[in-house]
Amino acid sequence: MKAMILAAGEGRRLRPLTEKIPKSMLKIKGKPLLYYQLRLLKKHGIKDVVINLNYKPEKIKTYLGRKKLGVNIHYSHEKKLLGTAGGVKKAENFFDKDFFVIYGDIITDINLKKIYEFHKKNGGMATICLHKIGKNQPSSSIVIMDNKKQIKEFIEKPAKNDLRRIKGKYKYANSGIYVLNRKIFDFIEKNSFSDFALDIFPKLLKEKKKILGYVHGKCYWAEIGRLDKYKAIKKELEEDSIKIAL
Repeated sequence: MKAMILAAGEGRRLRPLTEKIPKSMLKIKGKPLLYYQLRLLKKHGIKDVVINLNYKPEKIKTYLGRKKLGVNIHYSHEKKLLGTAGGVKKAENFFDKDFFVIYGDIITDINLKKIYEFHKKNGGMATICLHKIGKNQPSSSIVIMDNKKQIKEFIEKPAKNDLRRIKGKYKYANSGIYVLNRKIFDFIEKNSFSDFALDIFPKLLKEKKKILGYVHGKCYWAEIGRLDKYKAIKKELEEDSIKIAL
């Protein structure tokens, strides 16, 4: 099985830390975030990985060129940012069957094998990994799911009127890990900026395609997209107040 790590973004919300390095190279316990993602993939038998690059690509290539992490690494260079879906579309020829996509700003020890087994058993166009959120807990990416684990609505960056409309309904948020069927490429325009949450998943739902939600349970998961989040997560992991099984 193969996977793609999305590492092309500038990480503007993490400045000044990302003025000289991409966010995937921010360190936790002396190792860059990208190291932990590659460790996770290897742990679950995924050894062919493509990484998209745009912002300061030499930093990532230099680091990985010196390391033997037990995975075969390929690069997809983007002259201009193509977004989460557009970046995956550019690497289309790398994939020969269902594959993982992992966002470049998360750290987790989630069981990828269980997610893949769920995906294959239920036969969706896409499986989105989700985490539970409280009714009043803010999130930038809310998912509405039925009791059959099928996603019915995907709301990225919800406005106040969205929150009022779905009050009491939402329990889950996007965790930035997907398993995708290759047929999804038919819905992504080539050489064009597009985002899974804003563009592709809503399009799939409109076309009545099956999108599944997998709710992860007992594992560590954190997103470091903002400076305050990164500092808090770095502190808790480096002080060993929380353990991560990688």
